[in-house]
Order: sequence, then structure tokens, then C-alpha cells
Amino acid sequence: MKKVVNREWFSTRDKIGGTLKTELCSHDDHTYTAISFYWQDEAGDCYGVATGTDPQNIVKKSRKKLRKEWKEELQYRTENPAPAWYGKLIMANGDISYHKAKV
Repeated sequence: MKKVVNREWFSTRDKIGGTLKTELCSHDDHTYTAISFYWQDEAGDCYGVATGTDPQNIVKKSRKKLRKEWKEELQYRTENPAPAWYGKLIMANGDISYHKAKV
């Protein structure tokens, strides 16, 4: 099993989803894993993952995968909007309250 030796974080701005964060992990077998996600994505549904030996190329691939998945998710949400009654539970300080979703 691979052991993580080092972790680095990168942040950039993106026109599609806002602040894009990338975590680059180097492993003991001289391979890298990059995980990219949008900071504003509350649900955490979209992320891009890439692995390989070239860290710069891996970061680019993970961001490209993220952008592709993000665009697909946005297209799905516009084609299948949530019903007006849809809401979500938000837990804050141990208190559960109902908030109407933005449609």
C-alpha cells in the first residue's frame, strides 16, 4: 500500500466554479496523486482525481477532470431542476432547521 510522504495545497480562481483547490500528495513509490475540487461546492459532489509520475501534468489532469464533471453536473441540474417544495436540513450548533432551497 502506498504511503503519503508529502502533501501540498494549491489554490486558483476559475471562471466556472470559483476558487479551485488542489491537493497534491507524493507517495513513497515516487508517484503522485492530485485531488481537485471547488471550494464553494457545499455538497462535495464534484472532484477530479489523477495519478502518475509527473506532478505538473497530474495537477492539470485533475483540474481538467473536475471541470468536465462540474459542467456535466450543472447541465444535469438545469435539465432536472429541484421541485419548489424541496428543502434541506442544516445542522448548526446541534439544532436542526428547515431551509427552502433556491430554485
